[in-house]
Amino acid sequence: MTGVQTCALPILYRIREEQILSFDTPGMGLSTSLGASSPVYEIARYKNRIWFVTPQGFARYDLKTSNWRTYTAPVLPLTPRGMVVNARGVWVGTEQGLRVLNPTTGLWELYTKQDGLASNFITAVTATSNYIWAGSDRGLTRIDLKGIRTP
Repeated sequence: MTGVQTCALPILYRIREEQILSFDTPGMGLSTSLGASSPVYEIARYKNRIWFVTPQGFARYDLKTSNWRTYTAPVLPLTPRGMVVNARGVWVGTEQGLRVLNPTTGLWELYTKQDGLASNFITAVTATSNYIWAGSDRGLTRIDLKGIRTP
């Protein structure tokens, strides 16, 4: 990364330059209206992109192009509890169920107990090649990715 780049995330610290990057970058689309800061709850890497989830949504940093992109949450505040990124989307556990973002379309889908989750209160998320695993306050749900709808 050359020069100072800022993003709509909490303060980032650049160790080599000992410089703090600003929170309030114009044009990044994440609001600070929910508080004085936007905490990062989860970070995940998928291919050449680093994903960050905050109560306002997702931010993505492209390691090849050094570009940022943001995705606004479908509900505010988002209550992220675990995140995983795979070829099907960006999956995040919430108190309302399991949400998935299609980064290409920017559309979200919500999976709940009505769709077969053990509970809507998701506490952890991970993925294998064929499944999404969602831990909750009521147990574990394994979701087969074959035939599942993503936005």
